[in-house]
Amino acid sequence: MHLALTGAIQGLLAAGVYAVMASGLTLVFGVMHVINIAHAAFVVLGGYLTYTLWTELGLDPFLAILPILPAMFVVGVLVERLFRLLMTMLVTFAIAVVIEGLLNVVYTSDLIQVTTSYVTATFDVGGIYIAQVYAYAFLLSAALLGLLYVLLYRTTFGRSIRAVVDNPLGARLIGIDLDRVNAISFGLGTALAAAGGAVYVMTSSVHGASWHGLIPTLLAIVILGGLGSIRGALVGSVAILVVEGTASVTWSPVWSKMITYGLLAAFLLLRPRGLLGTRELRAQ
Repeated sequence: MHLALTGAIQGLLAAGVYAVMASGLTLVFGVMHVINIAHAAFVVLGGYLTYTLWTELGLDPFLAILPILPAMFVVGVLVERLFRLLMTMLVTFAIAVVIEGLLNVVYTSDLIQVTTSYVTATFDVGGIYIAQVYAYAFLLSAALLGLLYVLLYRTTFGRSIRAVVDNPLGARLIGIDLDRVNAISFGLGTALAAAGGAVYVMTSSVHGASWHGLIPTLLAIVILGGLGSIRGALVGSVAILVVEGTASVTWSPVWSKMITYGLLAAFLLLRPRGLLGTRELRAQ
């Protein structure tokens, strides 16, 4: 019981980080109706940028997020504008492959990881050991998701995003600039991916091709939560990471993902559009 509780707590804390990454992926789908395979590559790119700022400038990884977020937002906007007329899932896959190739050229294919003092340190909470890096990352994730919520539901631009999700043609007819909304949404998604990458490089060894293993988990999260749903990304992250974390420590890390995907497949047979679907963005 104690072991299962430890795994569940670790999974819950990790879910915060994955929720940030998945929220960017589902936001882009909700606005542009494109499954952005390159999103996982942007996560890895964010990890490499964090690693560079840590090794070259001695900047703490959490502080490194401050310059990385606006920089990756600009990258996302430029990518969307460059491929605006061609943006399909296949094109985003090609973008991911290009990013992987560039990372291998610049950094080689060696594994990298950020190892600060709190990466290996733990908190002892009633005999349950919690990794400090996950605790700090959970707080960061909560702050970023809170800011995203404020943007979407408490600002004029957020209303524009939700109008485009609900009815692109109607949004255009009332004067909303769809090109601007698409570009900014893609930029936000890219920035959120990079923020997740900053934590990812502290908790996992990373190389240019790491996005291959990351994208299935992110897709599973947004499909379970409902494509286009920000809250669904949060709920899906909690569900999947808690199951994986518990299964890893109580049974086997090898089988944990198989259990997760098996439960996901069974659930989707009953509810194909996921827990919340795109209606969630439309409703508020």
